[in-house]
Amino acid sequence: MSFYNDDTAPDAGTLAGQVAMDFVMLGADMVNQSVVMNETYAGANINMLSYKKAFKLPQADNDGYWVDRNVWSKKAHAWIATAAWCFLASFMVIVNRHIYGYMWRWFFWIHSICGTLVFVLNFGTSYWAWYSFGYAFLFRYPHSYVAFILMWLLIFIVLHGIFTKQRQYTNKWGTKNLLVNRAWHRWSGYIFIHLGHWGIWTGGGPDQTLCTILWFYGLILLFEIWHQFDRRKEIPFRTPPTKISHHQFMEMVESGHQVAVIDDLVVDMEKYLFYHPGGAFVLTQNVGRDISKYFHGAFSLENMGKNKVHNWYHSTQARRIVNDIAIGRYIKRAEVRLCSTAVDRNTN
Repeated sequence: MSFYNDDTAPDAGTLAGQVAMDFVMLGADMVNQSVVMNETYAGANINMLSYKKAFKLPQADNDGYWVDRNVWSKKAHAWIATAAWCFLASFMVIVNRHIYGYMWRWFFWIHSICGTLVFVLNFGTSYWAWYSFGYAFLFRYPHSYVAFILMWLLIFIVLHGIFTKQRQYTNKWGTKNLLVNRAWHRWSGYIFIHLGHWGIWTGGGPDQTLCTILWFYGLILLFEIWHQFDRRKEIPFRTPPTKISHHQFMEMVESGHQVAVIDDLVVDMEKYLFYHPGGAFVLTQNVGRDISKYFHGAFSLENMGKNKVHNWYHSTQARRIVNDIAIGRYIKRAEVRLCSTAVDRNTN
């Protein structure tokens, strides 16, 4: 666009023509730039398709917005899924299986929070991918089939986990059904974790695949090796400094304390009612009793009928928990009775 001073200013007609010509030239420049941008982003679209056939990106707009957004969405989608199925899931497995004896007080909250986050992240990233790449993408590749199935099945496993925990705390008798529900929840969780990893391998890049192999399976393998050695050794019961006589123990029971005896230890079962894998009922039924025979697997509280519950020999993890909830050493001395003995003496 041209500029003039007061001495050389043209008339109105000449000025209008000059302005119109300047706008025509500006429009031509914009068209040329748009063609170059279209060619550039179309090339980027082709490169993305050749790099990963799992995503069929839409045609680029003039400003290339869809291409840039889809490239960013794909990377974010892959890494969020990896965080859910690799990092959070591995933490859940390790706390549940390998270090439960150390983390039992926080196990429920860790399991609940991590499980909820896995569900939310998986549901959110699945919907995000379908919104970004179009719903026609849904049933085009195996990756999308797995993601769709996992998204809805995770709803049921979350609800089943809530149901199982509620039964664990309120169930009366029928321990066999409770243990079956717990086993179903555990093994279905393992299956879903492996399906989630398969989805990462089919839909993510080499970085995410390497991360799942090294972090999840490598870390789980190391903890499992340690766990197999740890479970074969017997952790000795510690001896608390407090001594509790039989009379004091019965006074605690009568005052409402939920205590029992294991070997020579008085344990406060109230601390563990909410967390006991076999349910709270089997503990409350044995308040004030010596439960050593149950703990060491010699007897079972429920042992009749079709739903027979087998004796349970408690693990090293359980012995660590006993050490945590032991409040004193049980002292029960034999009663001493004083009696007088008359001795007849023969004076002959």
